[in-house]
Amino acid sequence: MKRNSRLSGNRNNHNQLVFRLMLIFIAVVFAMFYMIGYTHFSEETPQFNSPLLTGLLIVVMIMFVVGTLALMAWSALRKSGSGQPFWKVTENLVPKGRIVLYTVGGVALLLIVTYLFGSTDTMLINGQPYSQKGWLRLANMFIASAIVMLVACVAAIVINWLRNRRNKTV
Repeated sequence: MKRNSRLSGNRNNHNQLVFRLMLIFIAVVFAMFYMIGYTHFSEETPQFNSPLLTGLLIVVMIMFVVGTLALMAWSALRKSGSGQPFWKVTENLVPKGRIVLYTVGGVALLLIVTYLFGSTDTMLINGQPYSQKGWLRLANMFIASAIVMLVACVAAIVINWLRNRRNKTV
């Protein structure tokens, strides 16, 4: 019996299949979001849209975030079975365990610091005062963290460019 060529073969074929299925699923959910009840008006304020499938869209996004985190943890645990702590793992003399540890620790520290120093000033949203301190700090945390990471990326690019330029002239 001949196996289906799409499902047999190397791991890359499986990855491509899963990736394409995820893309199709996301496209269908977003198409449903825009086609089914997108122009539904809010009962409280008729001048604002209140799409019917907003809850579905949020559940799908949460599902993908939780799935990504679960797969990341599973992958880290699966690859750490080499008998040594994961922060001591090296590959081709690159300390990949320490790089992962410092990256995850740095992002976690950045999120904690930006949450703690986030603003809790009341905002006017759609003409209504919004003063829930936890959500205001959380929104500020994501915005400030994204800005800090973008600035760090630009700084790393400029430093690398300057270093390579200096090495070529020597």
